[in-house]
Amino acid sequence: MFQSRSLICVAVIAALFLTSDSFAQDQTRFVLKLDSKLVGSLRSYGSLRSQVPEKYRNKISFIELQYEETNEEEPIELGIPISVSGENASLALDEDLIGQLKGQPVRIPVKQSGNDFSQIVLKYEAPVTPSPMLAGSEGDTFFIRMTDSQVMAGNMDGFHSFSLKSKFGDIDIPMDQVAGIRFQIDNKDSAVVVLTNGDTVTGRPTLPAVELKTDWGQADIEPEFIQSLTTSANSRFLQETGDFGVRWSLRTGNSVAPGVAPGQ
Repeated sequence: MFQSRSLICVAVIAALFLTSDSFAQDQTRFVLKLDSKLVGSLRSYGSLRSQVPEKYRNKISFIELQYEETNEEEPIELGIPISVSGENASLALDEDLIGQLKGQPVRIPVKQSGNDFSQIVLKYEAPVTPSPMLAGSEGDTFFIRMTDSQVMAGNMDGFHSFSLKSKFGDIDIPMDQVAGIRFQIDNKDSAVVVLTNGDTVTGRPTLPAVELKTDWGQADIEPEFIQSLTTSANSRFLQETGDFGVRWSLRTGNSVAPGVAPGQ
């Protein structure tokens, strides 16, 4: 049965269309064109793949995702993490990003160093569903993302506040006012904190190991291994480029909370 599923995946993967287009001097973008059928396949099988011709390897400046009905709209540039492992460059697509893609193309910058990959992989990030034991206490439940695809949910008893060293001085931040924290946004281990009222503050947090009580037991997680912490299941931090430079934003599924540019 596993072998049969693999054969179906190969047929679906090959259907993803790839083009390249030089749109600026010394910059090359690769356009992945999606339609409703391919998005359905992505949800069903978990991934879509597209080969990168050898002559374009290590020359890609942007990967652009387009949807068939909105491919002529002006693209928005997002700082979506690209995970490069061996010959694969992987992008995680969740329902929020798919919804945005149906409105306008999305352009993702590619780091110039170490991008000699031979195929691009789109991975579907399914919505996180809290376990039944946690669903009844949504206000006390935290969702810790350690990688783009690894999320844990649970309660943090006794964790009521933390200290943040900002450019304005040390700030004590109550956890009941936090919508999300994005860790390690620069080489100084800074974090951006988005509050429930939409305000943001950035600085270096002081946190002990997080004791997350899940339905299967307790997980002790060191802050250095946490990518983000949010209070809603499908919230996700993204970097966006606007008129005032690059800023972090917290996408909660129904709204976008403003973020802060690294170093500000």
